[in-house]
This record gives sequence, C-alpha cells and structure tokens, in this order.
Amino acid sequence: MPPSLSVLQTAATAPPTTVVSITIPVTVPPTDTGATPNTIIININAVEQAVDSAAANFDACYQAPTLCAPSTVYAPASPELASFRSFIATAIASGKYLAPDLRGSYQVVEKLDFPSSNEAVATVCTFDAATTLGPSGSDGRPTVVDDTMTSRRTEQKLVVVGDEWMVSQVSFLEQLGEGNRCAAKH
Repeated sequence: MPPSLSVLQTAATAPPTTVVSITIPVTVPPTDTGATPNTIIININAVEQAVDSAAANFDACYQAPTLCAPSTVYAPASPELASFRSFIATAIASGKYLAPDLRGSYQVVEKLDFPSSNEAVATVCTFDAATTLGPSGSDGRPTVVDDTMTSRRTEQKLVVVGDEWMVSQVSFLEQLGEGNRCAAKH
C-alpha cells in the first residue's frame, strides 16, 4: 500500500499564507502488489489526467456540437460513449450548446481505486458554473437555457485503451448543492 499522497498548493507569485493539504485515498491493484511507488504515482497521475481530458473534451464538444467527435471524450464501445452520442445529437437538434466561458468550472479527484491493473474508479467532485445556451431569441442573442452554479459528486470508471486511460462510465452519486462545494483543485 503506497503512503498517502499530499499535494501542497502554492501561489505562483507569492508565498502562501496558508498551507492546504489534500490526501487522495488510493487502493493499489491486487494483481500488482509489487509495483514500485513510481509506477503507482504514474498510474494516479495518468488517471487524473484522463478524468481532466474527458471533461475538457466534453466541454469542447458541447461548445461546438456539430464539430464534435464523441470518441475523443469516452472509451470506445463504452456505455458513456453511447450516451454521449445521444446527448450531442439532442443538443444539435435543439440548438443547445455550452458557452465558451466556463466561469471557473473545474473538477477534482477525491478518491481513486484500482480494482485491477487496467481498471480504475475515481470519485470526482465537479463545480459546474458553465452556461448552456440555446437558439437566438427575438433580440438576436442566444437564449440562456441554464446558468446555475452547482456542485456534484460522480463516480467515473476508467479503462486502459491502448496505452492510455479513458473514462468508460460516469455514475451520479450526489448533488452537493448550489455554488462551489468542491475542494480546491490540486
């Protein structure tokens, strides 16, 4: 079992006035109990990067649904990819899309489990402040469909595809309420 990993947050231009430590619980794959600490850290970093990439690619697709390539967001033949294709088709049909300004939206991995060497499960807190827009109104401006700022927790299952991790399924765990209720991004 690897030691707890802590991340020290610091300001880029001045020393921090407070120190924040975030511990991410990690379960090592049972088939790889002899993995070196460096291998474990690489897996953790790769999974966190995959979670971030899926979110960034989701946002890019939803900002320009007609140009979207859903396979850049989720693992091939996964339940999430099928669901996302339907979501994008509905967005195109209804004229909905995501505004370019995400207004500080972000997500943070709170917990990681590795049930096997090619599977990971991430518990993710998401602060969603993005605005969904719709077709232009009588004033010629896009209509605001949803501009709420909320936080939620999801469970994201990831699998290895080729030599990279990709999200294959996202399950809603809980709505945390209005505003930002997630830990700071580390």
